[in-house]
Amino acid sequence: MFNRFILAIVLAGVFFVTPAQARYVIGVDDILYIQLYGDPSMTGLWEVREDGNIKYPLLGEVKSAGYTLSEFNDSLTEKLKKYYQDPQVTVTVDTYGSCKVFVLGQVARPGVYYYKREASVLEILLLAGGALDSGKKSSVVVIRQLESTPQIMRVNIDKVIDDGLVALNIPVRPHDIVFVPKTFITNLNDFLNKIYPSLRTFMTINSIYRMEWTRP
Repeated sequence: MFNRFILAIVLAGVFFVTPAQARYVIGVDDILYIQLYGDPSMTGLWEVREDGNIKYPLLGEVKSAGYTLSEFNDSLTEKLKKYYQDPQVTVTVDTYGSCKVFVLGQVARPGVYYYKREASVLEILLLAGGALDSGKKSSVVVIRQLESTPQIMRVNIDKVIDDGLVALNIPVRPHDIVFVPKTFITNLNDFLNKIYPSLRTFMTINSIYRMEWTRP
């Protein structure tokens, strides 16, 4: 029964980001590899600065953060038409500047999120729009090291918010899964064993995706 329930959630799109959400969006501290075919001097690595710009030859300051790779590629191509006839440009991410975390369950916007600095469970939940009323905030779980020996921890967000117990608001680590259940999870290990296959599938499919944010 539980496996059928998980499958239904997956098919309904609760565990997976939508195509619009899944488009990778360039962010601050990403290092972009830009290749302009036929001109090695315009090919290389550029880091996205805190202001969201890169400084590209001929063009100077170019806004990149907030654009999908495809959008930025098209924008750069259009700008270069001033200097080249039919410029052929390819933009890829050489190094991602942020850390990835997965937010699932009863939250407003389940999906894959990136954060730059150390972030707590509560901060990550806020990135995902917060827990829904249907979510059991006293039994939020953090699943860690899914690729090796999984760990699962409970975080009582109600106590963090209502009682100010900030010590309970643990920091997340890259690739953590933050899950807000509908009901209180009595046995954490049993829950992990049941949900483990679906989580592995989710992480595999979403391994290169990033939630889209508002363009600056």
